[in-house]
Amino acid sequence: MVFEELERRRIAAGVNMSQFLADLLAAATGHAQLVQETNQEVLKLSA
Repeated sequence: MVFEELERRRIAAGVNMSQFLADLLAAATGHAQLVQETNQEVLKLSA
């Protein structure tokens, strides 16, 4: 269930899973400047 939701959001973001998770964790821990590829708007919806 969790993986399927992450996969859906990753596909919407257009990046690979590793990059999506790294960007999601960077944004979630207050390090938005470290987000590399995932659109900030996608991450806001994912948080």
